[in-house]
Amino acid sequence: MQNCLKEYAEIRPYYYEDYYPLSETEDLTRDDIWLAYQMNRPSDDSGIILAFRRPKSSDNSIVVQLSALNPEKTYSLSNFDNEAVLKKTGKELMSGLVLTIEHQRGALLLHYE
Repeated sequence: MQNCLKEYAEIRPYYYEDYYPLSETEDLTRDDIWLAYQMNRPSDDSGIILAFRRPKSSDNSIVVQLSALNPEKTYSLSNFDNEAVLKKTGKELMSGLVLTIEHQRGALLLHYE
């Protein structure tokens, strides 16, 4: 429970700034889709990416295009689950980022700065 509260405290401030949908927004109730969005904090040029793979989604990855980044800046993306870090430029992230969730009914949380 302590880990969940710590994670919540870390991502909570992002919900007060900018929101960008990264996946389809048409029919969000289907069981065979991904739902992904970006919470961007322009005040410090950081943000989070949340993605959810629904139980009947056959695709284990999707490509998303982030918004509101500095194309010249290099961002570090940290995975909350395995602490892996990836470095990409804003231009690369706005051109396309592959999100992968191996198991159906899974979730992914990334932090960038």
